[in-house]
Amino acid sequence: TGRRRCRLGPWITQTMLTLAHAVEGRAKLLLGAGEIKNVKPFGYNRARGLKSLEDMLQIFRLLLKTTEPVSFDGSVWHLDDAYIGNNRPYIPEVWAMGGGPRLLDMAGRYADGLCAAAPGAFTSPERWGEQISLMRGALERHDRDPHDFGYGLLFVTLMHEDSEVIERAFNHPFMRFFSSVVGRFKQSDWPAEGVQPVWPLDWHYGLKFLPTKLSRAEIDSITAGVTPEMVQKSLICGTPDDIARYIRPYIDEGTTWVSVVDFTAAVLPPEEAPTSFTRMLDVCARTKGRPLDSRLTSTASVLSRL
Repeated sequence: TGRRRCRLGPWITQTMLTLAHAVEGRAKLLLGAGEIKNVKPFGYNRARGLKSLEDMLQIFRLLLKTTEPVSFDGSVWHLDDAYIGNNRPYIPEVWAMGGGPRLLDMAGRYADGLCAAAPGAFTSPERWGEQISLMRGALERHDRDPHDFGYGLLFVTLMHEDSEVIERAFNHPFMRFFSSVVGRFKQSDWPAEGVQPVWPLDWHYGLKFLPTKLSRAEIDSITAGVTPEMVQKSLICGTPDDIARYIRPYIDEGTTWVSVVDFTAAVLPPEEAPTSFTRMLDVCARTKGRPLDSRLTSTASVLSRL
């Protein structure tokens, strides 16, 4: 019930400093309030997730910006003369993940950026633009420059040049189960799109999803209730060019950082994985208006032989 000594914060900070050194500063730590599946089984209280996140954002800020021993007394975590050295060739960024007024406020105080997902959380560029406006308002309230801040999105895709491959993926059990859980982070978003959710309307995967508590029969029942339409709406589907065109309006709304995940590799034979990797790189190149670097396609070729 009391505050705990924070061992994880200094350890992650040191890890991120090492990573930032390896990539010459291009390192980001994405930090959320904690999915219950990663918290409850290990004895942590998810009800204190936002308080813990606020403490952690402050701890990382202190440890990254200070070269002297630091102490901190937060709502959940505390430090007592914690010291990780003073070597700071590069400083990694710490971004908050998620949404909601409290998270935006703490991100406006302590974070370097905000990250979310599409289409699970933000189904349109307009909705994401509204979130960016709210984030900028929080930054201004805390006397910070809204333009000196990152706005990132994780785009979840099914990507392939053959549309029949994508359509077959709609019926794969993994994709059906995935879509039921995070196709929309808020299940209450589904009815407005004409889709009947499998979980209750007040169910949110971050707060309720404990996969190890589900029996095989329960999983089969859930996947059986997912339609191809739900899977299609849960991911961005198409060729690399289709995905790039989908992403560009989000960039126009103010997105400064993009991450692309292709789930085709999860439902196709293992030998298809390198081509999935190449497609993700291709999308990133297209969103920047550049041709795909031949060295990157060579990397995928090497991976295919491993």
